Amino acid sequence: MDVRPQTLVFGSGDCARELAELLDAQEIDVILAATPGSAAVKSLQRAGLKRIELIEGYRLTDCQGQGGSFQVRFEREGIRAARQVAAIVVAEDAWQRPNFGAYGVQPSRRVIALSEMEAHFAAAPLTALIEPGAQVAFLNGLHADSHPVTAARMLRLCLRVQKSSARRTAYLTGNLKVAFDGMEACCQEAKAAGTLFLKFSQRMPEITTMNDGRIRIDYWDEASRMDFGLTADYVIVDETIGPHPSLAHLAGLMRLERDAAGYLQSDNVHRLSNATNRSGIFVAGASRGNPAHDQQRTDAAQAALKVCEFLRGLDGEPRPGVAIDQGRCARCLTCYRLCPYAAIEMAPRMTIVAQACQSCGLCAAGCPNQAIGVDDADLTTALRKLSSQADDLTDPQAPRIAFFGCRRSAVQARELAIQMGRRMPRGMLFIEGLCSGTFSVNHLLGAFDSGADGVMILACHPGNCHSENGTTHARKRVAQAAKALGAAGIDPARIAYGTLSANMGTEFARLAEDFAGRIAALGPIWGSVPNGRTGVLK
Repeated sequence: MDVRPQTLVFGSGDCARELAELLDAQEIDVILAATPGSAAVKSLQRAGLKRIELIEGYRLTDCQGQGGSFQVRFEREGIRAARQVAAIVVAEDAWQRPNFGAYGVQPSRRVIALSEMEAHFAAAPLTALIEPGAQVAFLNGLHADSHPVTAARMLRLCLRVQKSSARRTAYLTGNLKVAFDGMEACCQEAKAAGTLFLKFSQRMPEITTMNDGRIRIDYWDEASRMDFGLTADYVIVDETIGPHPSLAHLAGLMRLERDAAGYLQSDNVHRLSNATNRSGIFVAGASRGNPAHDQQRTDAAQAALKVCEFLRGLDGEPRPGVAIDQGRCARCLTCYRLCPYAAIEMAPRMTIVAQACQSCGLCAAGCPNQAIGVDDADLTTALRKLSSQADDLTDPQAPRIAFFGCRRSAVQARELAIQMGRRMPRGMLFIEGLCSGTFSVNHLLGAFDSGADGVMILACHPGNCHSENGTTHARKRVAQAAKALGAAGIDPARIAYGTLSANMGTEFARLAEDFAGRIAALGPIWGSVPNGRTGVLK
């Protein structure tokens, strides 16, 4: 690798700290971009690890290049800094917003957010904050279900307070969540220690702030169907947990896909456990979801392993090359917009960066000038084979069908079907590509010009496409091709779209048989076209 294996880590909490320490142990230089005075910064400063450089309070302003050689720029109060790194990991903590407003209370000495209470508990004895004999109420998920991680934190804190001498606790919740590891036992231990658990599913309690700052809670008990009330000296308020605000900024600069909630990992099984759509950029901890604290430690270790594999070149697999014919390229930027891996650069010509390219073929299929070629995607040869097959059929009445399939799903499903002894339709030709998005409208219509009576694309299930959007592009192109067939006087039912996973051999056979039956019922295509058999594209 041209640059030393230096890794940039974004994060200010335990996950980022642990990740930096693990990379340091592997003799990998680390740059940690963190909030000044954060837990990660303080811990690493005490450790004095020489391979870790701390950049405190700097904001990322630019990120160029590809995995193995990223050029990043930062700025803080007019001071600029630039670094070159081989890999990047985003490991920011979750954003936690106290739900004071939802309960109609204001933060005060007696009304405390969960995170603040945890920090107090970690830094000083409980007596420094809550006097003995005090009544402490925990409000969790009364107006909206709390996240299981938040519920587990609230329950653990309640148990700690209850077990400390001469304090009484009440745990008020809408839905008591104990599915997390150890939470059922924690709940039972808190009950045995004296915690009063109050669950509300019908009427929510009325919460008012008294003149002395204490909190009055009046409620209707669903078990006894009677009115009760309690006065809390202190109230601990739960929090809404979500993605850190910096993730949107980082995603924009680094061209990272996010999920519906805003985390830096799209809902795609191929991104698990720590990958993003960019080669060399990884995500860990609460930047990709809301794992519990112990799970974040595990995630940090997994992310460190992925970084090590990437830096040592152990994460790659042989892939066909993709090239741009500069003589045909019009710099329309279609390929730049289509590439899910940000593997196309403009410097000054459109260039495909080999180490970032996954050879999905989306760019080639979408190029309006057909200026991009994929080494193993010689679909013209496959279509010629379809044309010659038309002359070689022993049964001239058998429909000729072209199946276009993704190598990661439909190809493997077909092989499984054959191994299971399932018969394939006569007259079937299977054309494979690295992604269903490899196939353009011209490829689909070209199959008809080569003699096909029917065409079907078999793609990955939504959320299972390695290229993220290949399935979506395939579905749209089938719709466009169907429209073109209708305009040419051909029944649009002759083209179809389906989805499969690699282990669906039986389903593949069924889809193929059903489609072949449909095409057989429609009859040969040349008998249904007003002006002859071929020339769909013309």
